[in-house]
Amino acid sequence: MQNLREQVATGCRILAQQGLVHEIAGHVSARIPGTERMFVRGRSAAERGLRYTTTDAIRTCGFRGEDHAAEGFELPLELPIHGETYRLRDDVNAVVHAHPTYSVLCSVAGLPLEPAYGGYDSGGLRLALRGVPTYPHSRLVDDVESAHELVAAMADRAACLMRGHGVTVVGRDVPEAVMNALRLERLARFTWQLRLAGVRAEPVSDADQAFFTRPYKRAMGADTNVATGRERGADTDWRWVSYVAEDAAHRRMELGES
Repeated sequence: MQNLREQVATGCRILAQQGLVHEIAGHVSARIPGTERMFVRGRSAAERGLRYTTTDAIRTCGFRGEDHAAEGFELPLELPIHGETYRLRDDVNAVVHAHPTYSVLCSVAGLPLEPAYGGYDSGGLRLALRGVPTYPHSRLVDDVESAHELVAAMADRAACLMRGHGVTVVGRDVPEAVMNALRLERLARFTWQLRLAGVRAEPVSDADQAFFTRPYKRAMGADTNVATGRERGADTDWRWVSYVAEDAAHRRMELGES
């Protein structure tokens, strides 16, 4: 498994490769275990965008930006999204803030992200079942008060739409937060395409919802509840999207692209 700083850098590259962030906007962070500090992506004069994030861009600081080891780097303007989430939610160890197109479209149109599918993406179904609230403001969340409003809007959920702005998504670790962000955008794209087709999909049945939230048997025989435990296949999914992001970067290097 990658170390924590490497995971944050990889998460940034994945979000860019999958189209959830554009140019230089967006950031990933991770709580440093046992401290009130975090790793978070910074920007330098040599900024090349999230697609090319390296571990050098992953800086350390306190939850409110204090004692930052960011010489030559600027911390994100919206650092309070990360720090205040960690301060107010002990269950969160990683935060993603991104600007995915379909999630923003749904936030502006007021389209709820409902449990319209099951096996197509059971992780997305579970996000929908928990509920995806909307933070109603489009301004930057660059102060503690606004960050508290955002965290309150999200409550105990894993994701929150930000009207006309983007999303904030959390997880128990970086892979989970990044995969939650990808699944949220998939759910939003599905929702938007259905509405374009003039269809209001019926939610999957209660019985099918129960199927995807019941305990399951791991290969090693231990019971794990998917509603509270780690997603089955999450580590495999993370390795796959990491490979795709790295492969795309290597191909660009081979072609001499910047």
